[in-house]
This record gives sequence, C-alpha cells and structure tokens, in this order.
Amino acid sequence: MLGSSDEEQVAFCKAENRVIVTADADFLRLLKTESDHPGVIYWASGKHFGRIVNDIDAMCFIMEAGEFRGKIFYL
Repeated sequence: MLGSSDEEQVAFCKAENRVIVTADADFLRLLKTESDHPGVIYWASGKHFGRIVNDIDAMCFIMEAGEFRGKIFYL
C-alpha cells in the first residue's frame, strides 16, 4: 500500500477488516466522525517503537477483534 492515498488505505482496511496502525494524524481527521471502520491505533511521534509494539501486543491480548471497530486508540 506504499504510495497509496489515505483514502485508498482506509478503503483497503475496511474491505479487509484490518485495524489501521499509524502515526499519521491525517487518519484521525478522516475517521474522527465516522464509526464504520475497523479501528485505528494512533501514536504520537517520538514514542519509542519498542514501547508501541508492546502496547499493541497487550491490546491484542486483552481485547477481542470486534472491540476495535469504530474506535480510535491513542498510545
């Protein structure tokens, strides 16, 4: 999906029912008022990547896939 527009990436994630994991705030603006998406995990730039991976792993361990739907999570 490298080189695809944000809208194309959102459409792909919706079609594949995949959570969007990003540090790109444009996705927040795109999906802030929309609840029909598989979910977004957003982290602010500057956070240590290892910590991000650990946080996402913990989320996946304690949550069911459907619990991400329509929500934006901030790490």
